[in-house]
Amino acid sequence: MNAARLTLIVTLIIISTAVACRGSIERGPVGVVSSDTQSAGGAAASSAPTATADRAPHAPDHAPDHAPDHAPDHAPDHALAHAPADALKLTDFERSQFDLAARYSESHGGLSMLVMRGGEVIYERYREGVSPGTKSFAGAMAIAAVEDELLALDELVADTITEWKEDPRRSRITIRQLLNLTSGIPGGTIGRPPSYAAAINTAAKADPGAKFQYGPAPFQIFGEVMRRKLAAKAMSSAEVESVEGYLTRRILGPIGLEVGAWREDRDGNINLPSGALLTAREWVKFGELMRMHGSWKGTQILRADLVSELLVPSPANPRYGLTFWLSSPDGRGLDPEEMLAPRTARNPEAAAEMAPDAVGAASHLFMAAGLGKQRSYVIPSRQLVVVRQGPLDRRSPFTDDAFLRRLLGE
Repeated sequence: MNAARLTLIVTLIIISTAVACRGSIERGPVGVVSSDTQSAGGAAASSAPTATADRAPHAPDHAPDHAPDHAPDHAPDHALAHAPADALKLTDFERSQFDLAARYSESHGGLSMLVMRGGEVIYERYREGVSPGTKSFAGAMAIAAVEDELLALDELVADTITEWKEDPRRSRITIRQLLNLTSGIPGGTIGRPPSYAAAINTAAKADPGAKFQYGPAPFQIFGEVMRRKLAAKAMSSAEVESVEGYLTRRILGPIGLEVGAWREDRDGNINLPSGALLTAREWVKFGELMRMHGSWKGTQILRADLVSELLVPSPANPRYGLTFWLSSPDGRGLDPEEMLAPRTARNPEAAAEMAPDAVGAASHLFMAAGLGKQRSYVIPSRQLVVVRQGPLDRRSPFTDDAFLRRLLGE
């Protein structure tokens, strides 16, 4: 083999290797922002040098189970891949506040934080980033079903779950009460959703509308309502659309939201309360859809008036709408766990953070929440959607108000 031919072969091998490496960098693992990653709103998210594959190590595959209870706010920056946005999109003050909020989240086991403004990702910071957070998908699916004339929010659940018709309490429960968690049916064990079949056999312990009871069972009951509605609509058994299929076709598909995996019950039905595994970049798309009143890139996916229904609180709990948590009208706190199991008496830090106006200008925000302090905050007054993900650890001292105070500089 002559020298010229050998040189040509070596050159081709080098070029092929470079192309393959470039492809792997562009695809990027979770937690690393590649140079031409697109934001959920369609614009390219800017990339800091520390986030590229050739100048910083990848985020670790396995984060610690939990962070120390009293870790400082100012955790070392090198602990995570950090990708602040272009200076034209993010002021120095905002960057410092977002860093402060991210460090607070990390000090309490946070795995990722992402901020979207006006439909464009402007800040993201990762350790890991796959967590459940799907209760609010049920609310969005419900209003899509209203628009598609599959159901009405104030219709009786017993019209579909006919086994309830003779029950003195369950026969009076509406779909709205099911989804604002005032049906009178106990929520069950958080993080352990029953199957659809088991959920519909749960007895009501209070009159409909009288008591707020948080937990997975009502969402699984709604899953069975949707399953039966879709079956009744089909012309034949071969045409029956699954609950997952409807949710994907009607909402998740049109906004390009890809679920990593779904947890299912023993009958193969998706778990609506906590079944979807999502990266921050996927979950933020759903928050943006809500911020834009059901519109996505100029296309109305959900009717705006029906999206507003999701934010109407019940008399039993003014801080919970239809599957979304709401900030209180006086701006006092936004911590679901604090409301469900008060701990201010034994946690002075939590008590201080629950002071009036803790969320200040963001007092009208709403959020989707999941086990382990998974959060998707929607802050219309700032055009922001902020995702925070953490480990599935109920013991975390992370509070929403402390996080938002740092994030917003209030």
